[in-house]
Amino acid sequence: MSRNRSETFITCQIPECEYYLTFEGRNIVKNGHNSAGNQQLLCKNCGKYFSETKNTPFYRSRLPKSTVELLFRLLIEKIPIRGIFRALNLHIHTVLRYLIIIGKHAELINKYYLNKIAIGDIELDEIWEFIFKKEKNLDNFDDEVYGDYWVYTAVKRDSKVLIAFKGGKRTLENCKAVMDLVFERVELPSAKNPIRFFSDGNVSYIETIASLYCEPCVQYGQIIKEKENNRISRILKKVIFGEPEHSEISTSIVESLNNKIRQKMSRFGRKADSFSKTEEGMEAALSTFQFVTNFMDTKEGKTPMMIEGITDKSWDATMFLNYHYQF
Repeated sequence: MSRNRSETFITCQIPECEYYLTFEGRNIVKNGHNSAGNQQLLCKNCGKYFSETKNTPFYRSRLPKSTVELLFRLLIEKIPIRGIFRALNLHIHTVLRYLIIIGKHAELINKYYLNKIAIGDIELDEIWEFIFKKEKNLDNFDDEVYGDYWVYTAVKRDSKVLIAFKGGKRTLENCKAVMDLVFERVELPSAKNPIRFFSDGNVSYIETIASLYCEPCVQYGQIIKEKENNRISRILKKVIFGEPEHSEISTSIVESLNNKIRQKMSRFGRKADSFSKTEEGMEAALSTFQFVTNFMDTKEGKTPMMIEGITDKSWDATMFLNYHYQF
């Protein structure tokens, strides 16, 4: 007599299935192992089989799982790509391919969990880097993404959750793009429970915030640092919307996170040869950093996502690489 097939909590990974990535209504059972030794699964709704590694960085990977996990651990430390491929004895294109795969996996997890964040104080800032070559060295025929690359970051002050980032030129459009993400991921404010923003003197934030929130529901203050001979000579605090206290107008938390980006990502070194060569690689690295800082990095035993009450434990590399995205 045949055994009953055990149920699993993985959702269907077949795009054509009516229940694709949908937790409710799933009907998945285990069904042996494939030639690579991975668990084979059957969706009873669509009648198709798929591997437990589908839609994870392990899917159709020719590298052992232990090597992929080690590669991920090296990617999240300040080790350049060339250093990783030398340490693991891999081809540089293999390391770059896994950087993109891992980055896209991180992007999906960030997108799934970063929603309905409680209203609080949010700090905004930008961090500078460049792609392929610095702006002053550009030629007329260079790709438009080359040169200056500004990463807009939005961090919740109390939990230090990196809510959103957006990279590109320092333009109003990219400022709007990162604020649109904040608007989507944070609960809607009210006059009794307003959302509060704090930033540097970038005027793009004023227009963008005004277009997203009505004035009774938002408070906004800017901290403007004036410089002489590359040294800060005066600091001004300016109220833009609402009535935030001057003592509360600060961007120290987001500046600390931007400093962490420079410490943890070799491509953000000001004077280094490990700068990004493509925008795709830059975005993948930033998505991975966002996941790590929100889900893995702990302070006093808690990650930012635990402080927010979104997750109940710190993630590790194995959990991340085996996670199946679902609705």
